[in-house]
Amino acid sequence: MENYEKIIDASIDEVLNSFEKNGGTFDNERLQKVLFQTKQILLNNKDAELSRIIDVLTEDYIRLNEKLVETNLTPGIASSIKLEDGPEINVFRGYTSTNDDKKAIDAKTRFDIASVTKLFTALQLLKDQELSRIDLDKKVSEIDPSIKLDIPLKEVLKFYHEIRTNGRIDAAKDEKEAIDLLKNATINRSGVYVYSDIPYMIARLIMDQPDETFKKYFQEELGLKNTGYEVKEEDTITGGSKDCLNEIHDPKARMIKNAGHAGIYTTTGDLVKLFDGLVKLTFINKKSLVELTTPVIKQDYITQEVMVKGEKVNRKVAVTRGMMYKSHPKGIAVTEVLAEQGTAFASSGFTGSYVNMDIDNGMTFNFLTNPLSGEGKMAGYVWTMDELKKAQFDALLKLKIIKSVYKNLNQEVDMDIHIIR
Repeated sequence: MENYEKIIDASIDEVLNSFEKNGGTFDNERLQKVLFQTKQILLNNKDAELSRIIDVLTEDYIRLNEKLVETNLTPGIASSIKLEDGPEINVFRGYTSTNDDKKAIDAKTRFDIASVTKLFTALQLLKDQELSRIDLDKKVSEIDPSIKLDIPLKEVLKFYHEIRTNGRIDAAKDEKEAIDLLKNATINRSGVYVYSDIPYMIARLIMDQPDETFKKYFQEELGLKNTGYEVKEEDTITGGSKDCLNEIHDPKARMIKNAGHAGIYTTTGDLVKLFDGLVKLTFINKKSLVELTTPVIKQDYITQEVMVKGEKVNRKVAVTRGMMYKSHPKGIAVTEVLAEQGTAFASSGFTGSYVNMDIDNGMTFNFLTNPLSGEGKMAGYVWTMDELKKAQFDALLKLKIIKSVYKNLNQEVDMDIHIIR
């Protein structure tokens, strides 16, 4: 037992060192408790089957999925965690809505993922650039003269400019008027990171054959058969609203078809498949992945003018955005990425969707919920979502440790397993 404990300690150090090498930080009480708990579980289950150990290591994560549904914070949830080369654990709980004709959530249930759509648009453009179909360093007006923005497309995608339209997209009389508003968009401020849907709507507007390349890249090349803007009659759909499940929630995405900022339906399984393509560098290369998370401004902070109680004040703002959320080098809680992850990127959607991909550490976790298909986001929902992100990360950390333990014991154990709980 003494030798086994030493192997566990060495395995924990090995995993922590790999995270810290990639910029992660573990100097907090919660994670120290997780590491202690993991060690005790491994000591108490030394001779147990692998499936039993995995069940115990992921128990907190599984229970939190159940809590969300049982406390009516959302009608249903689908979530996944996966390490590169396994294991992968999927959880499905609850229903598509609170209506009488509700259906049980399962692996094929497609969720309205809202702004997580931007991740697909960004990857589509990066793939286009690798294939010389577009140059993100070119000015938007050079790529499409009908759009009056004399700024590099890369800066648009990274929210470097605050871009505004002369009128609301969702208040336009038809799609043509909405597109005209986008084409005549102007820059309000530069050198700031102001999140908006408009940049990604403009980006997809200027892409060459976006619907065709979306199908080729994601549905055919990566095999994401349940991912896309279209809804088939036989699909089980949720997330958009309670009374019209197959209508996308975002009003701008209803106004402009396949708008690029929102509008995609997908499954947790397809999000894991997307990770597989990215972590193995079979879809885009490492340079493109770095581009995804590299801000235009290299500083850790910028000073930004904001309105506080009707007065303009200068505020220090942390830079945590490339095209997607990234971690902050100081480890502060201002981003969708956990401080322990370092080089990961993440995206979230208003409908209750979240995906986190940590390429360097070889892990991904996601969840898709549907509070808008129930009673809306009730008190406690957002806090519990943050709790779930931590629980998913903790479960993956524990699984990385057990994999390291088996390796250090020189035991050949097949970890490439899919588990549904």
